[in-house]
Amino acid sequence: MPRSVKRILRLGAALLALTLIAGLLWFANSLVGNPVSRWLANRSAKEYVAITYPHLDLELERASFDFKSGGYYVHVKSPTSVDTHFTLRLSPWGQVLYDDFEHRVADRFNTWERITDAYRKAVDAVFDGDDFPYRDHISYGEIALYYEHKEFGPNYGVVQEELVLDQAYDIMDLAKTAGHIVLHIEDETVDVERAAEILLDVRRIMDQKGIRFYAIDFVLEQSQGDGKPLVNGPRVNIQDFLYEDIYEPGLTERVAEANRTLNEYYAQQDAKKR
Repeated sequence: MPRSVKRILRLGAALLALTLIAGLLWFANSLVGNPVSRWLANRSAKEYVAITYPHLDLELERASFDFKSGGYYVHVKSPTSVDTHFTLRLSPWGQVLYDDFEHRVADRFNTWERITDAYRKAVDAVFDGDDFPYRDHISYGEIALYYEHKEFGPNYGVVQEELVLDQAYDIMDLAKTAGHIVLHIEDETVDVERAAEILLDVRRIMDQKGIRFYAIDFVLEQSQGDGKPLVNGPRVNIQDFLYEDIYEPGLTERVAEANRTLNEYYAQQDAKKR
C-alpha cells in the first residue's frame, strides 16, 4: 500500500477517534458537567455568599450539576439556624443566576415548611394507621397560609411573613386556627347522611389522637373495589368545612348545604371559561 494512502488512513482514523472522544465528552458534560465549570461554580458561590451574607454563619455544599438547565446549583445552610437554608443557581461559567434566600429565609417559607411538615406527619400517622376505619385515597394535613383574596371559603391560616425564624412552635396550638385537612374517602354508600356520619367520626378520631384542625376538605366517593373511586360516580364534596361545625344536631343539613354551595361555585367557574 502506498505511503500516501497509509498516511490518509492514519489521519482518518485519528480524526475519527478525536470525533468519538469529543462526542463522549459532550455527552458526559450534558449529563454530569465538567470539572472546570464545577470549579468555577464553587468559587463563585463562595465569593458571592461572603460578599452578600457576611453577617451569617453559612456552610456551602459542593456544586452539583443540573442536567436540565446545563448549569450548577449550590445548597447553602447555617449550622446554627434550622430555617436558614437556600440555593444558588449558577451558569456553566460560574455566574450566579438566582438566589432564593429572600423567598426561603427572609419571607419565612422555610419556617412555614418546617411546621407544616411536622403537622403533616402527625396527620399521616392517623390516616395511615392500621386502626383508621375508612378507605382513603387522598389524605393529608397542612398548616394553611393566609390569603387576603380567597375566592371560596373562609379566610384563615398563618401569615407566612409573620412567622419567627427558628421558633419552636406548638404545632397543635397553631392548628386550632390554621390546621387544614384534606380527606377523600371511598364507601359503598354515598349520600349526605353517610358523609355527615363519617365526618363526625373523623372528628372524634382526631380528637382522641390529639390532632387539631380548623377546617377540612372532605370528599365521599363511590368505591369501585380496586382502591380507586368510581369515575363519574356519585360524590359528596365539601371544602373548608369548619371543625366547629362538625357536631351532630343539624350536621346532615350543613353538609348538604356545603356540598350544594361548592357545586354551584364550580359551575360558575366552568361558565366563566366558556
